[in-house]
Amino acid sequence: MIYFVVILLLLFLSFRYDINEKTYGRNHWYMAVLILFILISGLRYRVGIDTVGYIRSYYYSTPTVFSFFSAGYTIGDKPLWKLLNSICYTFGARFYIVQLITAAFCNVLVFKYIKKHSDYIFTCLFFYFIYLYPAYNFETMKAFYAIVLSLYGNDCFLEKKWIKGYSFYIIAALFHTSTIALFIVPLLLFLRMNRIGLFILLLAFVAGYILQKNLGDYFVLLDFIDDESISDKLEDYAESDRYGTGRGLLYIVGKLLPLLLFSFISFKKVQKNNGSSRLLELEPFLMMGMLFVVLMSNIYIFYRFTQFFGIYFVIFFAQLFVDLCKSRKFSKGVSYARAFLLFSPLLFAILIRYRVSYVKYVPYSSVIEKNISKEREKLFDNRENGTVRLDQY
Repeated sequence: MIYFVVILLLLFLSFRYDINEKTYGRNHWYMAVLILFILISGLRYRVGIDTVGYIRSYYYSTPTVFSFFSAGYTIGDKPLWKLLNSICYTFGARFYIVQLITAAFCNVLVFKYIKKHSDYIFTCLFFYFIYLYPAYNFETMKAFYAIVLSLYGNDCFLEKKWIKGYSFYIIAALFHTSTIALFIVPLLLFLRMNRIGLFILLLAFVAGYILQKNLGDYFVLLDFIDDESISDKLEDYAESDRYGTGRGLLYIVGKLLPLLLFSFISFKKVQKNNGSSRLLELEPFLMMGMLFVVLMSNIYIFYRFTQFFGIYFVIFFAQLFVDLCKSRKFSKGVSYARAFLLFSPLLFAILIRYRVSYVKYVPYSSVIEKNISKEREKLFDNRENGTVRLDQY
């Protein structure tokens, strides 16, 4: 299985270059993994439930470039995404060309961002691959553009380059309108991992609970305004109370608490060592990610905004993991095993997300061999907006 091979490769590269600090071939391997990530995403065939919806829209609803600019699209129509589709459609490209363009553009920016902010690039890629890669690459294609552009806007805000930062955000909003809600990010840069910050997280949980109890049904309707990640929504609704309007203690403890706990521990470890000012600068964004996770525990629609801060979790998790591996109390082999043991609650919380949804991604199929998964096809058949022909990809 290709996913298993990639995980083993990333763990090997993490051990060699991040933990043992070898330098020969480091950049070449980073580029090789980038190409691998692009090809896996760009050449997929009917992998990811939302992919089929994108394909259907591409072949049945995409105008040619010649009529695109007379259509009068608003920002809510995600015009830059439609323009990309329109250009490719006009030249007769199959949809996997759109997939390749998206995978290349977005993953290049993710890899550049990781390398800018972390010394442990391969460990970051390991957490990125198991935590964010499937959703970013196989499901939320429009949002993926918005997410990566917003990352660079965040850096501009840190440097007090407000116009440049908002320029990134505006472009991102033209790919996905959820970015508009994040225009308040500069107002949240005061957030810190201190008593005030932790109190705000607690307050957000209580406020989210009250709002969900009183307006829960309206939040469900809001979540269906955009058909993106419908499969994820249905899965979570099925697992939760009252058709998704309550998260339940098991959901919070099993899926969200490890994410919050390891974020807190990771930051405190960095703060104590004071070894990476680059990471300390990202504290407000880690806190924003934690804030949206807390809100998501009661109001699931906030998953849209946790996606925008997922990379910060990845960077901090990688820092803590490698720090544990480099402990001088034990040999490197023992420290490596110990790190996995200590990270097991987080890894378990990440992996159980695929307990029901793994069929969306497994087995992998590419446009080269075009293998069909009968189980995945059943999910396509159950979608209200229909599926697409096997020769459409």
